Amino acid sequence: MNSGKTVSIYVLALFFSLSIANRVPAQFINLQLKIEPELSASVVNDLNFGRIATNFGLKSVDIGDPNMGIFTIRAFRNQRIFVELINPDQLKHENPAINEGIPVLLQASVNNRGEDDYRNSFDIPMSGALFNVYDYPSGIQSRNTSDLWETVYIYVYGSIDVGNIPTGVYEGDVFLSVVYE
Repeated sequence: MNSGKTVSIYVLALFFSLSIANRVPAQFINLQLKIEPELSASVVNDLNFGRIATNFGLKSVDIGDPNMGIFTIRAFRNQRIFVELINPDQLKHENPAINEGIPVLLQASVNNRGEDDYRNSFDIPMSGALFNVYDYPSGIQSRNTSDLWETVYIYVYGSIDVGNIPTGVYEGDVFLSVVYE
């Protein structure tokens, strides 16, 4: 989804009068509208476990670590969204002939207060979470702003267990499923 996408609609309106005595000339209206999608998601930072030696054992990237993954979702502030993190069971070697992988266990947290601060986030269960795009802090009914859009930050972190595996690059894809009402 691309929030910069512009859709132009041209409306041509012709008005005719069927009066026998008076004929009205046609009128043309050129109308352009910029329509933004209701939601956009992007990757701000990839989750990166770094360079690790064979038989290293457990390696973790905790929430708040500069190597944690960060997604952003930009949507209407009063929207409700369902977010689910779909992650691999293991990281696979870049060479498809090597079947051994690295077990991975990931977690995710979300901050829907409009700021990039993992300390104000809450955990997303593996089954997903339904929440408002913007959660007003306790006692505040609304922010004094004319902006209808708000940003949600999703933090991805976790651990891998590196055993006796062939050297090389191991990768996996994490998918963020977002359904909005």
